[in-house]
Amino acid sequence: MEKPELAIFDLDGTLIQHDSYVPFLTLWLKHHPERVAHALILPMVGWYYKLAAKDRDYIKEKFLIACMQGTRRTELAWFARRFWQRFLKRRANIPMIERLRAYHQDGVPVWIVTASFEFYVEPIRRFVPVAKVLGTQARWNEEYLAGTIVGKTCRGEEKIRRIEQAWGTPIDRLVYHAFSDNQSDRLLLEHARYSIFIAGSRASRYDVVDQ
Repeated sequence: MEKPELAIFDLDGTLIQHDSYVPFLTLWLKHHPERVAHALILPMVGWYYKLAAKDRDYIKEKFLIACMQGTRRTELAWFARRFWQRFLKRRANIPMIERLRAYHQDGVPVWIVTASFEFYVEPIRRFVPVAKVLGTQARWNEEYLAGTIVGKTCRGEEKIRRIEQAWGTPIDRLVYHAFSDNQSDRLLLEHARYSIFIAGSRASRYDVVDQ
């Protein structure tokens, strides 16, 4: 198999089992009980999300604003490091983490490209050999979290646009391998020279593109 220029991994459901966002917010509330009062509105937000057919960006923003709005950037970075140190021990998808480390040892840059907020995923690089994290951008008021989304969620076509922007090459000219559990990444997987779709708890071959 041709050595890729880049290895791209999704995060939730791929490198880790299930979701990371809700556990991250839950742990934050556990350590910041003064924010629980702000979070009491979230069940109503969830109902409105369903009834009004709002997109996922709406509820992603509302949860972040309720739990963390106004928090200093340095405090969130410290907390995220602490979160990943614990969370990876319990929720890492070991076969995918081992595959990630194998790419790194072979000299292939590894990127995590995720719909999760980039600010809390970035510190995962302290624990796994990742060259770059691309994720959904949160808005900041100077050094304090505002909580709304800047631009679009890093999902589907937006994920491809962010990769092209960061690498400086159209996706169809990039020799890369890709791994994801999300159907929204279908195009990303199809353009890859080698890719795996993570189906449930099992990794299964999704597609191989020879160009």
